[in-house]
Amino acid sequence: MIGVGIIAAAAATATAGAALGTGVWLARGALRTWRWERAGLAYEESARYDGVALRAGAALLAVVAGTAGAAWIARAPAQVRLGVAASTSARHPGGAGDGAPAGGTAAAGTTGTAGATVTAAPSPASTPGARFVSTGAAYGGVWWRATVGRTPVRIWIPDLPGDALARHRLRVVLGSARLAPEFGEALREGEGGPFALLALDPAADSPAVRAALRDRFPLAGDRGWGILGVDADAPAAVHAALFDPDRYAAGVGVSGRYAPPYPRPSRARGGERPHVLLTTARHDRAGAARAREFAAALGGAADVVTAANADDPNPGRARYRLIRQGLVYLTGTLTRH
Repeated sequence: MIGVGIIAAAAATATAGAALGTGVWLARGALRTWRWERAGLAYEESARYDGVALRAGAALLAVVAGTAGAAWIARAPAQVRLGVAASTSARHPGGAGDGAPAGGTAAAGTTGTAGATVTAAPSPASTPGARFVSTGAAYGGVWWRATVGRTPVRIWIPDLPGDALARHRLRVVLGSARLAPEFGEALREGEGGPFALLALDPAADSPAVRAALRDRFPLAGDRGWGILGVDADAPAAVHAALFDPDRYAAGVGVSGRYAPPYPRPSRARGGERPHVLLTTARHDRAGAARAREFAAALGGAADVVTAANADDPNPGRARYRLIRQGLVYLTGTLTRH
């Protein structure tokens, strides 16, 4: 993928080479001038070394610049050295970085540095056209994107140490890209998961998409897939878990509002009831009441858990505590097979 990376790599290489070449040329000039001035001493001429000092100083600066450029190239990620396009700088939630799906985030870890773009060559069994490309590091993981058929797919994979990804399959949670900060923080604190965050509309979640994702990443089977929605996204997430339990083994609604009528949910092929968590903040009494009403209406047709005990004076921390509840719930409900 030719782009910013190849231009930067070529420019850095050319600059380093030119600087080193200029340094050698200036050093040779300084040596010739020094010899010339030394030769004049035999004829009792006074030697003037200002030209030597000027050329030697310029040569030193050129060599330092060239060496710094060479060191940068040597330490740059392999993708940049090979001319692969670098990712767009990541931003905090609310900005649309290239490292996150639309409306999401693309910051690198909590420091906001961006990762280099990496093209992941699919195996021969990959779905045609499903060529996953890394678009940047974000919150302790990496965003990847591909097009499966005509469906754009973006997924956040946690950056686990060592061979953890090879040894353990990742549970998958469908949700907004705006959840990446909370997923990353939960990963760092060991609170649930680890999970892959799939930023995809449930309507676009197809067997072809899942096959392409599993072919590239170590993802769990369908019983290891769940869905999580916050605020306005909560009713759709809960609806998907209740009425399509074969695709989503569990669902979480965070601070959602669930309006009647409440239809009867479906059961999985094995007869298992859908699993749903409805969580609201402690001070959200109206939301908690609506969640309890919804759970009561579903009766025994679904395994519904309600929670209204998370609270924090900081709105951002309150949101994280609610989402963390959902991730802990999904960790205990979803399988890794």
